[in-house]
Amino acid sequence: MNCSQLLQFAQAYLDGELDTVDKAEIEAHLASCQTCQRTINSAEGFRLYLKNQAPSVSAPPFLRRQVTTMLSHHSAQSRIRPIWMASALAAAVVLALVVTPRLRPPLGQGPFDSDPATAPFIDASVNWHRRNLPVEVTGPDLSVLGEWFSQQVDFPVRLPSFQHRTIRANLLGGRLSHLQDQDAAHVVYEVDGAKLSVMVYRTPERRLRLPIVPRSSGRMLFVNRSGYNVLLFDNDGISYSVTSALPQSRLRELVQHAAFRNY
Repeated sequence: MNCSQLLQFAQAYLDGELDTVDKAEIEAHLASCQTCQRTINSAEGFRLYLKNQAPSVSAPPFLRRQVTTMLSHHSAQSRIRPIWMASALAAAVVLALVVTPRLRPPLGQGPFDSDPATAPFIDASVNWHRRNLPVEVTGPDLSVLGEWFSQQVDFPVRLPSFQHRTIRANLLGGRLSHLQDQDAAHVVYEVDGAKLSVMVYRTPERRLRLPIVPRSSGRMLFVNRSGYNVLLFDNDGISYSVTSALPQSRLRELVQHAAFRNY
């Protein structure tokens, strides 16, 4: 599998249409190719953003007629490659978003997880958490990971240390990752027998727009996505996404008792 072949089947991969062998070949290539990782992450983030915005738009009548005609023609054919059909439908959704006014509250109103500046980071964090890719540097020494990341990214990496009398967190390791075409430190822990992923990154355009959570130490955003709880927060200009199946109350406890150190 090379980069050109991956791009050819990227849409089918994101749609879950590939068989086990083809999927394994793509994921093996992604594990070693940062360029294709960024391409897949950007495409998936955009798809998820469109999905989140779908309830707030309505396709115009002419587009509905075109899609209905397309589907009718598809059903009359013996075979049409799924990747072609997926591309056509994706183009139809994009067209609907372009030609139809977006009926959503102005920025500063409505749910925070529908904010275009925040939603892609949430979805990409869940995606990286679910993929179970191998780590590039193993734990349990946090300083070893911190020093390694300091050579990989161009921002100060302050990794959280979850050390508290009520918390038992095992550091499994970390790897270089990407969120929205930005380098990110991806660190994996085990807490209460569950996997916990922490993405550390910088948002240069603006800080994440996060609400103030009562009885917390600052601004946090809790979101449940695809069965996982995600906690977003900022620490001295660096952004963090914490993803796990652990309860929200446990994630808040972890963050509130975390210690951060520069590397």
